[in-house]
Amino acid sequence: MPATYSKKEKLKSRKLIGELFEKGQSVSVFPLRLIYLSIPFDDGVMAKTGVSVSKRQFKSAVDRNR
Repeated sequence: MPATYSKKEKLKSRKLIGELFEKGQSVSVFPLRLIYLSIPFDDGVMAKTGVSVSKRQFKSAVDRNR
């Protein structure tokens, strides 16, 4: 099993991201928050992920990108 983050596994659709924030459930443990929604994908991927980092916690763009 390769340890890569392929293009198929990235959550990029505005529609899916909007649905995630609208209908998803969340779990929080400071400073992290996980929002999830169970949706079947037709492209053979088990899960798609997206990462967002708060500017309040990490002021520098370099730190947020890392």
